Amino acid sequence: MFFLQSLFCWVGADNRYRFSLIVAFNHLFFIVFSAVFHTSFFLSCIILMLSTIILTCTTKRRLNDARLTKNWLYTPAISFAIIGLIIISFNYQPLYWLTLFPAALSSILLTYPSQNNSQYNYGYSGPINLSPVKNTTMRNQRIEPTLTSQHAHLNVENTTSFNHPPTQSFEDSYYNDKTSANNSAQDIGELIREKLLNNHNSKFVILGLLTIIVIAMLTSLILSFSSKNQETTMTGQEKLVEEKSTQTTINERTNKVTLPDDFSIMTTPFNGLIVHWQADSTHELNLWDISRATGDDSCKSISFNNDNSYRTTKVYVENTVEYIAEFSPLDTRKILKDIALRSNFTLCGYSFSLKGSQATLGKSNFYADLLAQ
Repeated sequence: MFFLQSLFCWVGADNRYRFSLIVAFNHLFFIVFSAVFHTSFFLSCIILMLSTIILTCTTKRRLNDARLTKNWLYTPAISFAIIGLIIISFNYQPLYWLTLFPAALSSILLTYPSQNNSQYNYGYSGPINLSPVKNTTMRNQRIEPTLTSQHAHLNVENTTSFNHPPTQSFEDSYYNDKTSANNSAQDIGELIREKLLNNHNSKFVILGLLTIIVIAMLTSLILSFSSKNQETTMTGQEKLVEEKSTQTTINERTNKVTLPDDFSIMTTPFNGLIVHWQADSTHELNLWDISRATGDDSCKSISFNNDNSYRTTKVYVENTVEYIAEFSPLDTRKILKDIALRSNFTLCGYSFSLKGSQATLGKSNFYADLLAQ
């Protein structure tokens, strides 16, 4: 809890190590969660606002630690907020490379040495106490019984004098070592700043950073377009194969006969029967497929008025209004006889009259031969 409070502290100080970790995790937090909640602009704005506040506060504490003026205070935060707003507005993944720019601005503050001589706890120095709670209870104190109060006072003094001196905790020694390492790295940071950010080299550094960002974005754009083109090509090929398959299926339908109640029957190359009719317009392509056992249950079978029923193998729609029902070749003769002899049947919720169907089928040599067998 105290650690979270220290992230929003305004008057404390952060050394280089804590500042670099907060900046890195803050950028990572924004990138991950803005990508997760990219469909919600409101949540993405909250994430951006929280990240910007944390970045502003740690920048202020780093400036306090280095005893710098406030001219740097809002430069990393404002650039981060603007770039973050661009990212969540356009919702385009290659734009995440722009976060390198505020990260580079923040890294400049790492080159300034610490001027704060205060004690650091977890890289932080300020009003919030991050040090672990120490047990100040005196242990193993024993007072020998004495006859007089003067002797008791001497015994307490002797016992106290043998108490161990306070030792430094592991956390304090660790972060003190970090502070000393921070002080030893001062010359390195200043040397980097002097070499890279002087008037002559600063232009090349900025140009190099912009070049890296542009190259990274262009690479992401190329990969993204390449992936989309592959998906489009695959989709086009799948549609072409489907169209060819449909065309082949249409061409393989033979022996078409239209019956009096405005429905037709045809056969496949394997003498499987096909029932075709026109009905309400629908955008559904596949109404039933026996291989998957999914779809409209009313299309599972054709039912005649004598309670005979036969399973369909596939029911689908062409041109949004043409319904096609296919049956197994094993049931072709049985279905033809019921069409010729019964009075009606239902299929996919539609009812069809079979009046005059026997005479119509008798005019076709193909179906007349099947009925005669």
